[in-house]
Amino acid sequence: GPAPEGWAADPGVAVERVDLARPGARLDRALQGAGAVVHAAGALSGDEARMRRDTLDATGALLAALPRVGRPRLVLVSSLAVYAAGRPGGRIDEASPLEPRPERRDAYARVKLAQEAQARAAAAGLWVLRPGALFGPGRLWNAHLGVRVGPVLLRTGAGPIPVSYVEHAALACVLAAEAPGGGTVNVVDDDLPDARRYLAALGAAGPRLAVPVPWRLLDALAWGG
Repeated sequence: GPAPEGWAADPGVAVERVDLARPGARLDRALQGAGAVVHAAGALSGDEARMRRDTLDATGALLAALPRVGRPRLVLVSSLAVYAAGRPGGRIDEASPLEPRPERRDAYARVKLAQEAQARAAAAGLWVLRPGALFGPGRLWNAHLGVRVGPVLLRTGAGPIPVSYVEHAALACVLAAEAPGGGTVNVVDDDLPDARRYLAALGAAGPRLAVPVPWRLLDALAWGG
């Protein structure tokens, strides 16, 4: 898509529009002289073929180009979706296990797991950032609130929602790009609201009606009882 407003007038920004997944993409020119690369490209929705193209094929092309331009530090923007489901109310941190059965998850979780493995196999000194549910202007909804059916929300869970304000996540990317070493960091805000508080803050932008539904019921239905 188009570059953000203001970039064209900023002398410190040079915009290169490249389809990373297209064979023969001009990545070398775009990356020339870079000290670090923040890789945030990827599909958030669509079928598995599109997600694999826009996430795995794109990442493979980028990883192949890095050695040709001096191996700049790589910061991969991943997701909390790679973790295995834990005990309800339990804590998830960087030491928590990853999903052992990707085939039971959606396409997004599967490609993010594969993307992390892909990057770890090819890039030394890699930073993997796993943001929570990003929110900011134009992006207020997230799946942690529940299942939306028209104007009605089937609200699940009572614990904190792992949100990350988009500017906070962007700052984490910059800090990682400037830091040597590498590692894995979950990126969530200090103040994590529960669903009730988040929906109250949405006001008129939220659903007309929120109906609490026990998560165990939905879990049983999802796996056929």
